[in-house]
Amino acid sequence: MAVFHKIVKLVKNGVFDDYSYFMQKSRIIRDINLISIP
Repeated sequence: MAVFHKIVKLVKNGVFDDYSYFMQKSRIIRDINLISIP
């Protein structure tokens, strides 16, 4: 899943310090939609 790898890359780069927050499924969809915008 390209989007997932993109998220992992962002996490590794320190963009998302609170990884546990980002993994909350209730919010991850909204965050993915923001990240997926070209």
